Amino acid sequence: MNDLAIASVTDTSVTLVFTEVDDGTGQPAKYDIRWAVDPISWTSASSVTNGSCRTPVAGTTIGARRSCRVLGLQPSTAYQFQMVAFRGTLDVDAVFGDLSNIASGTTSAPQATQLEFTGQPPASIVLNNTFAVEVTARDAQGATATTYSGTITLTLQGPVVAGGLSGTTSVSAVNGIATFSNLQVTGLCTSCTLKAAASGLAGTTSSAFVVVGP
Repeated sequence: MNDLAIASVTDTSVTLVFTEVDDGTGQPAKYDIRWAVDPISWTSASSVTNGSCRTPVAGTTIGARRSCRVLGLQPSTAYQFQMVAFRGTLDVDAVFGDLSNIASGTTSAPQATQLEFTGQPPASIVLNNTFAVEVTARDAQGATATTYSGTITLTLQGPVVAGGLSGTTSVSAVNGIATFSNLQVTGLCTSCTLKAAASGLAGTTSSAFVVVGP
């Protein structure tokens, strides 16, 4: 076997592809697929236990192109994979073929799932005065999603009197962070908040603030 390859990656998974072979008796072989953080050593590498590449992988059709997934990996990590075809039962009477080539790949960075205010508005804002806030895109584990560059938009919530939110209210994130530096509220308010939203992400609401006259 010499055509093991990585077809695609996510932040926590890898899809492997290979061509099925016979087991030496004219039947589809079974497969032991192993993985390790780069570099791999076959004897110390772990057999896959999570995903459709879980060892043993049963063969189906000799000569067919086969794909399977390895799940439960860490984001932004370089991995290597290797496999061997066999017949029989592992740890009992297995007869092995030659080891395959090594396939190498790196999982992607974590994807953004939610927003968080990492710079809150002041508790008291003077009418028409400029203030700033910061919103950060987070992944499912709460870390900054540094690859996120989508547009984040703010809206004003609450009983504002004869006014609204002005300034630049939509900003593209840089390394997962959107800074709104020239916001103004043009009406009085006793208990307002800002709502941050972005396509595909869970939104968030700021702490409350009041808007007072000059």
